[in-house]
Amino acid sequence: MTPTDVVDVVVVGAGAAGLATALGLARRGVSVDVVDVARPQRVPWTEVHHWSVLAGLHDLGVLDDLLRRGTRCTRWELRVLASGERIPFDLGDLRDDVPHPYALRVSETDLLEVLTEHLLSLPGTRVLQGPVRAVTTGPDAATVTYGGRGGDGEVSGRWIVAADGPSSVPRREAGIAFPGTSGAERTVVAIVDHDFAGHDYAETTFQLDGQRGAVVERIGGTTWRYVFQEPLEWSEEEAPGRIADVLGQVTGTTPRILDWDVERTHQRTAVTFRRGRTVLVGDSAHLTHRLIGHSSIAAWFESFTLAEVLAGVVAGAVAPSRLDAWAHERRRRYLSDAVPASISRRNLVAQIHDPSRLALELEDFRRALDDVEVRRDVLMRGRELEGATTTW
Repeated sequence: MTPTDVVDVVVVGAGAAGLATALGLARRGVSVDVVDVARPQRVPWTEVHHWSVLAGLHDLGVLDDLLRRGTRCTRWELRVLASGERIPFDLGDLRDDVPHPYALRVSETDLLEVLTEHLLSLPGTRVLQGPVRAVTTGPDAATVTYGGRGGDGEVSGRWIVAADGPSSVPRREAGIAFPGTSGAERTVVAIVDHDFAGHDYAETTFQLDGQRGAVVERIGGTTWRYVFQEPLEWSEEEAPGRIADVLGQVTGTTPRILDWDVERTHQRTAVTFRRGRTVLVGDSAHLTHRLIGHSSIAAWFESFTLAEVLAGVVAGAVAPSRLDAWAHERRRRYLSDAVPASISRRNLVAQIHDPSRLALELEDFRRALDDVEVRRDVLMRGRELEGATTTW
């Protein structure tokens, strides 16, 4: 393919949101180039994907392969650290309501490999390596200049999907503002070798405490991810010692720290998810703290639904204005559902010091232990991020 050839869509960013969008487009006959900006995380991220997104992964044709590489998870719980109270939930209780009543735990490496393999098995697809230098928009197409191993290369597409994260080059080139705030805390991610399961921790445990709140998730075997917050003014270089202290206080032992990383907390949302030929998904469109995963659920649904709408636009079956309706609805959905849910869950986990206030926040969860309908309502939370596809 020469630099003057124009594909239907260029996706910038080969993370989960970018690859899922590209695969959804390619399965609908759209020609797609993906530019992989290759910014791997320092700590490999094994993620537990919410049950509500699994139907979309099934429709993409990748769920069976991901299940072969990952693990089904059904149990999660709230655990009050001070009292030892546990409020357990089992996604198996949704077996009569949803097709996939479990979460999927899979490493980021396996997730991206499976998505890439399926994408490249389809005609009219490529994955190109190199950081993006610039995006130039013309009357009929946009050109992405990227740094390949042999020097700069160019690819052109009638549409650009920005999926390259918070510092997105296409978003900046399109002049889309990314307002928001940066928090006074940082998120600390520790990968530890410890038998949390031997202490009756569920596969995903929300450990509630105003000082030592954390999200504790099994990665595999006795390897767990322990995520918590700390003040930004504390020295980052001294984080390993503080991680050891926190784990010692919680477990009463000295778990082995395999790896760790820190990240400042942010809350940002693009002023629009579409401008001209550029459409935003995932972290290019919004950013929130990583203590709770509602932002990633929203990103999956953005990818699934954008592929449907944009494929219709490419085929001429749908007016480009439908992309504006899509962008408006997805942004509204993120702000009205994902952001409040994420903030609420973070506060529950790590920022409530008053026992009486904590008791109020836990009222519905405690009722769920004995009330089937309340329990079902709690388990179904997260599905609202899907939204109504008929809106656009």
